[in-house]
Amino acid sequence: MNLLKNTYHFIGIGGCGMSGIAKLLLQLGCSVSGSDIKESLTINYLTNLGATIYLNQEASNIKNNSIIVISSAISNDNPELIEAKKQGLTCLMRAEMLNELMNLHRQKISVAGTHGKTTTTAIIATILTEAGLNPTYLTGSPMKTTGSNANLGQKDYFVTESDESDGSFLKLSPNVSVITNIEPEHMDFYGSTDNLMSHFREFGDKTIQQNGYVILNNDDPYTREYLTSIEENRKITFSIHHNSDIRATDIIHTNEGSSFKLWIYQEECGEIQLRVHGNHNIYNTLAGIAVATKENIDKQTIINGVQKFKGTQRRFEKYSEIDGISLYDDYAHHPTEIKLTLESAKASLQKSIICVFQPHRFSRTKQFLNEFSDSFQNADTIIITDIFAANESNDHSISANDIVIRLKEKGKDAYYIPDKDAIPTFIHGQTTQNDVIITMGAGNISSILPKISQKLK
Repeated sequence: MNLLKNTYHFIGIGGCGMSGIAKLLLQLGCSVSGSDIKESLTINYLTNLGATIYLNQEASNIKNNSIIVISSAISNDNPELIEAKKQGLTCLMRAEMLNELMNLHRQKISVAGTHGKTTTTAIIATILTEAGLNPTYLTGSPMKTTGSNANLGQKDYFVTESDESDGSFLKLSPNVSVITNIEPEHMDFYGSTDNLMSHFREFGDKTIQQNGYVILNNDDPYTREYLTSIEENRKITFSIHHNSDIRATDIIHTNEGSSFKLWIYQEECGEIQLRVHGNHNIYNTLAGIAVATKENIDKQTIINGVQKFKGTQRRFEKYSEIDGISLYDDYAHHPTEIKLTLESAKASLQKSIICVFQPHRFSRTKQFLNEFSDSFQNADTIIITDIFAANESNDHSISANDIVIRLKEKGKDAYYIPDKDAIPTFIHGQTTQNDVIITMGAGNISSILPKISQKLK
């Protein structure tokens, strides 16, 4: 496929992954159109770059010379998709289009895993940029240093996160693969942990078959199981607790972030000062350092890169501070992510935490109901609002209040407030000076932050 001689239409262009691909195609000089169901900052941004965006999804949006790119959230009865198939147009899933873009580059780096993909991808891009390599990158959230989730660089390096939620990461053909960790997630698709592991093994094996290498977390039980089957010259490991190629010791958490002593192949390389919080971000950093080390970037450039990294949007991002009350926003929506974020917040800030959580998807809430009730141990007050459905329909078998009931059974100070817009008024009566408020979830919970700020003022 000659990417530069085609026009593209994105069905469901507003998603971060879809919008990032659209931006890269626009930077390549391609003609891009797309559709979504509502206006957003992302859609306005793409429009300003030259894309034609329809705020509806109708058959008339499909032109007879377009290649169609389809979001995984789009169902088979979508009128645009039906029309595209009727016209016999080429239809590509998001991952297939992403792979076409990756194949324009020499070194194709893909980050997979249950947690930490966005941050790890952004750290790798930051180090490569510090080394003057001008990578093309695509992340799941805009980087704070650039304000963008995608940018077209030179043709040497492409770094992206992959999407394992529907198995589509197997559509990619990287020659460098990172697996941050593996947990039973998206089991509505995988059905069993054996099938989940089989997909991750295939993802890594494809890379090895292309004479590439795999970066693996040596502290994660699932990835440890996989790495035993990989030849030594095809893998590089990172860890905090086990002896590995890349390792962190002497970890300290502070208000500003965290620090650790870096070891590369048993050599002490000095202390790293991170601007992001928590052990989970140390793991993400080590994964990025592993890639850079394997790419023969010198140690001082690697250290400079990770110390310049400021994080990505909605990853424990500080929103504001009002009269000593700090407001943060975080994307965590899986029980492990919630637990790790709250642990790092308590360890770093050492203040009383009010967590406002919006569950994401009915299926996830139902699958992890018991795990959610164990995830908020480091929150002093928990407010749960209604479930953000994403593209799921409600079968009324689960409610956000089910989480609250279990939290109360465990003695937690928990409240169910169905309407998220009622939360700012409630919080105003709960906070005292030096409290930390964290909005959390993968839906639209961050939209209440301006209202909380206004109430606090």
